[in-house]
Amino acid sequence: MSSQLRILTTNQAHPSRSNKAKNRDAPRKQRLPLAERLELKLGVSVAELNGKRSVLEGGEALRRRRAKSKENAQIYVRYDSENRGGGVSKEDDDNGSSSFEYDEERGKAILQRVLQEENEKRYPKQLSDAWFRKRVAMVTASDVGGILGLEKRRDMTMDKIMEKKFKQRERYEEMGDDGRANRIAIPPAMNKVPATKHGDYYEEIAIKHYEAITGEVCIPCGLKTHDDGEYWFLGASPDGLTESGKIVEVKCPYTRKIQQKTRCLEHYSQIQTLLEVFDLEVCDFVQFKPAGRGTGHSGDVSRPKMLIECVKRDRVWFANHSKELVNASKKLPMPLL
Repeated sequence: MSSQLRILTTNQAHPSRSNKAKNRDAPRKQRLPLAERLELKLGVSVAELNGKRSVLEGGEALRRRRAKSKENAQIYVRYDSENRGGGVSKEDDDNGSSSFEYDEERGKAILQRVLQEENEKRYPKQLSDAWFRKRVAMVTASDVGGILGLEKRRDMTMDKIMEKKFKQRERYEEMGDDGRANRIAIPPAMNKVPATKHGDYYEEIAIKHYEAITGEVCIPCGLKTHDDGEYWFLGASPDGLTESGKIVEVKCPYTRKIQQKTRCLEHYSQIQTLLEVFDLEVCDFVQFKPAGRGTGHSGDVSRPKMLIECVKRDRVWFANHSKELVNASKKLPMPLL
């Protein structure tokens, strides 16, 4: 009896094995394209929703737009701490393959004019009452990427930026003199965000490292408006200006890595707007992580990480986007009196 049971048991196929065999033989399900799946789910043509363009085509068009806006970018590495100071070689400089010339005398002349206007208090200093009042009704360099639809962040779209400006204006009007004084004396709440707080704290240290490495002297500057009346709404305040007539823009990433070209291109709109507003030809884009371990640090207790990339002004870029910026200015809130 037991032997019969044993025979029956051993001859019977294991259920899981038979199921696997069935699955192998069964034809695979064909998945519908995304556009068709959305049409079935929504009950409406995707082409209709997207201006006779599929979702995938729309995404591809946006990627192409972003890529096209940076296709003329001229960037070279001046200094890379990972390469032990590996800037461009003298041979590369002579061949013009890794660097480019710019009119240093013109840059110095512009710097002198800027400093004179700064002394005349024409440029509001950061976090001052005039600085807050002016920013509310203007497009700043950091806004431009979002307004042009070149930012990946969802909170950096045209509508979000304009909504934020209207709210800031409303809050500012509701503040009394005491409230405004407190806002100037106490840093804004946004600085309590760890990444922002980290960037603000280490920016000055990064500039000191930049000065030591390049031999440049970095001068702080307030919020400048474009000199051309057509672009009255366009403003920018760089992290610094050098005596040789360059703009310095510093980023101290908190969780993100320091990367050649990638990070620079992410901020390309901001850099080009800075160059346009100040009418300068070159920007040194600095990425810095202080020595130490932990979030926002280099991972090495003995030395920081630093990358300096030189970016050339792209006049074609601004010409291609100037009309969009002028149209965007019509959506700005009224200036504060």
